[in-house]
Order: sequence, then C-alpha cells, then structure tokens
Amino acid sequence: MTKRLLLGLGVVAAALAAPARGEMVVEWWGEKYYCRHQEMKIELSKYGKEGMINPQMGKKPVEGIHALTFDLSNIKRGTRIYHASLRLHAPEKRIRTDKRAYMSIGSGHWYHDPLRLYAEIPPWKPIEIYVARKGSRPGKAVYDEAGRVKLEPPQYRSFDVTRAVRDWVGRKQPNLGFVVRQLDLWDWAPGRTVLEVRYEGKVKDPPPQAGDVKVFHRKGQTFITWRETEKIIDAERIYWKEFEATFKKHGPRKGKFYRIYRADKPITAGNLHQAELIDEIWPLSGYDFRMHEHTTRGEDWMGLNPKALVPRYCIQAPPAGPLPPNGKHGSMNQWYGKQLPLHTGLYVYQARKAGKGYYAVTACVDGVENTRDVTSANATARPVTEAVAPGGPLLYRWLDQSRGRGRGRAIRETQFFLYWAAPPYANQPRRPIHIMVGLQGAKPGPNVKIRYTVGDMYGSEINAGTHLYQWRGAERIFSIIDDAAFGNKGYWSSWNTLLSGEQATRQNYTEKMVKMFTPWAKKLAPRAPAPSAQ
Repeated sequence: MTKRLLLGLGVVAAALAAPARGEMVVEWWGEKYYCRHQEMKIELSKYGKEGMINPQMGKKPVEGIHALTFDLSNIKRGTRIYHASLRLHAPEKRIRTDKRAYMSIGSGHWYHDPLRLYAEIPPWKPIEIYVARKGSRPGKAVYDEAGRVKLEPPQYRSFDVTRAVRDWVGRKQPNLGFVVRQLDLWDWAPGRTVLEVRYEGKVKDPPPQAGDVKVFHRKGQTFITWRETEKIIDAERIYWKEFEATFKKHGPRKGKFYRIYRADKPITAGNLHQAELIDEIWPLSGYDFRMHEHTTRGEDWMGLNPKALVPRYCIQAPPAGPLPPNGKHGSMNQWYGKQLPLHTGLYVYQARKAGKGYYAVTACVDGVENTRDVTSANATARPVTEAVAPGGPLLYRWLDQSRGRGRGRAIRETQFFLYWAAPPYANQPRRPIHIMVGLQGAKPGPNVKIRYTVGDMYGSEINAGTHLYQWRGAERIFSIIDDAAFGNKGYWSSWNTLLSGEQATRQNYTEKMVKMFTPWAKKLAPRAPAPSAQ
C-alpha cells in the first residue's frame, strides 16, 4: 500500500472519528409565552436604594430587582456557546408613570406608539447589571463590579452575557443569575426580560422560514427583501385605523422577528454561527407606518386620522426625466412609485466595508430561530458587490401643486423622498427619514430655503405637499421631516436605546444631513410633465 493511499485513509478515518458539528440553536428563556423555556425566577429587593427605587418617582416607591435567574439545565454540560444576550423588552401597556411606549403630542395628550420600544428621554444613570457571585441568597445580592455586563451594538437594547453563560454551562461558576443594581427606566416590566442563548445542538420544531430573499446595492446601501411567513395584510390599500390595530398585534413588542445575516462566503446552516448578525426587524417592515397623521381643530389635538393611507415603501429608483401622473391626491395630479409587493419585509443595511457580501434572512418566533432551514430560498447564492458611501434620497412621489391658468399659472410641485439614515446621520441603523423638496417655476433657480425638522409628519404637509406660503422668496424649499423619531438640529445619541444620558452625546444629525444633501437639492429638476403636455 502506498504512502499516499495510507495518508488518504488516515484523513478519512480522522474525519469519520471527529464529532459532527451540530446546528446553531437559538432559544429564549423567560416568563412569557414567547419564550421556549419559561424558566426565569425574579426576586424583588426591598432593602436600601438598590434597583429601581428612584426619588423622582413620587410618593410610592418602586421595588428594585434583586436578581434574575434562568434554569439552563436543558443545555448539556460543556455545550459550545456561541453567544448569549440579556434582552430587556419594554412593557406592552402603560404602567403608572411609564412613558417609554408613548409620545407627547402636546396639551397633556400621550399617544401609544407601538414602535417606541424604550425611552425617548434616556435613563438618568447608566444601567448596572452584574453577574451574581457565590454568597448570593434571597434578600442579599453578591456581585463583582468587574462582572458588569455591557450593552450590545448596534441597537443597544440588550446586554452581552456570553462569558457568564459559558461559565454556567461549563460548570466553571455556579449559575446564580444576574443582579440588577441600577435601572431607572420608570416602571420596568421585569417579566418581559429574555435570555437568548445561541449554542451548538439540534434545532427542534423551528418556525416556518422566510423565503424569496433578494438583495441589491445602491450607493453604499444594501436593500434586502424577503417574503414573510404570514400573510398578515392582504389588501392592497390599508388605512391607519386598521393598520394600527394590526401592527400592535404583530409589531416589535411581540415574539416574532426576522434576522439578517451577512458573510463573505455563501451562508449555510453549517456556518451560520460564523456569519455576522446585522440586525433584526419585526413583521410588516415593508410599510411606511410613519405616514399616519394627526387631526386638529385649531390648536387642539382631536386624534389620529383613521382614513390616512399607510403605503408600502418604494425602493426602486424612478426613470429619468418627467414622470407622467398615475393618480390623484384630491384634485391634484400625482405620480407614485411602485410599492413593495404584499407580504414583503425590508431591511436597508449601510455597508461598512467595500467588497462582496452574501446575505441570509431567518425567522425567529416565540423564542426559537429557524437556523436549520438555510437554503437558496432565504440565503443568496451569489454575492452583491458593496461600496462604502452614505447613500441618497430616493424619489417615491411627486405632487403637482400648480395654480392658475395661462400666463398667470404658478408652476409648483413637491417631490417626496425617503432616505435610509444610519450612523453618523442617525443614532441607529435603518432609520427612514422623509425629505421634501418644493420646486417653483418651469426652471427653478438655485435659491434654496432650508427647513429643519418640519413637524408635519403627523400633519398635512407630508401628505398634501409644501404649504403654499413657504414658496415666498424661494424657488426651492428643502425640508427634512421631524417624525419624533429623528429629532431637530440636535438629538441625543441614546434615543430609543438603553443608553443613559451620561453615556449619550447630543448629535447634529439633521445638520449633517442638510450639509450633505443641499448641493443635491440645488440640482433637482421638476419631474411633473410641462403643463402643455398634461
């Protein structure tokens, strides 16, 4: 027998003797129905000023959380742990002084925003969560200050507890859970805390998988779409009254997400644990739900317009030149770009490096992620070539607001754009920002009026176009819409995260965007056909 044959047989034998790598299992531990393992114990502390007791809370003190413990006996000793996260989910309903899920709309009114996961106003102090140490018992917490867990980017809504879970599963340390030492987010809902563990094993009963994943890149931004597992909305047109109720049932406070992965090579079930988990997004992510509008009587808020249309996003660039009208807004002609198909999810990723990337989308439902079914249906077989650039606004609509006839006709139109902001132009990735540019005259000059933080995302302007009085003294009106999810000339970098005021900085996101896009706005040409052609 030759040496080459012996060597080959030895390699085969070694491969057969090596243990087969298991799948990456992703499961949740917690109290609620959306956790596969409903095995979490909460111990409330009533001593000292630990936990959530806050002197600014009012007369009734709020009990602090002494410890959170999770029974991980389902994971065999020595199992390989890829990653673990402690996820703090905001409450589904308002709890006494809790304003995290609400936004102020003036005059003492608060509106429940189903997307607002955490505090618009950041916590007073940094959240302090530690790994409990030997000596902890009911009524007494023992922890090492060096064991404080850290927030995870890019959303900063969860804590990296990988080291602790590895120690517990490997029996290097006793599993005594976590100590919550400081958490002044008003009334935190401790029962909605979740421990997510990503480990090597065998996926059991995974949920249906996302499908029909498509990816393309434009100017530094990668657009990922997929077919959602549920046909939640079947109507081509849906109005705010129905959409709001539907979104509250399926939105980010529930137990279903789609997760987006990226890698430098094709993604499979076998190497998914090596791919970068970019982010996660909730169902109905293809809808522009910031298009709801307030109704007022004078200065008094009357409620939300139930008849406001909630469109799906348009992500395809329009053709060059004049765009013929394809619809009406009241008596005015308008053109609207092609919307995403029904039951389509959307994530826009800001590329951090140039090169080729592969993507995959998985479904995570009630504390179980489908990491088993990774096929050509939900993972790209060919790479997309990506560049590092800030991206640009995408035209999705124009509205003809011209007035009069003949020589006295005042030619005006508003062009509506969407820009998918990410750091350094927003504090978090995938932040959809609405931009409007009003153009006056057949050939508008370079004179630009810049309007910061237009507050009409919830009013009429985002639907009915630039207010007529704004055209006085300007041929172009460049407006960035303030949708209460972006801020004005300055905004805290901690918005909608678990970062505290001490950990945040005030950022001029809008000014950065205006500086970047003003030259672009000066070059825009009208897209409505000339009056004689209509």
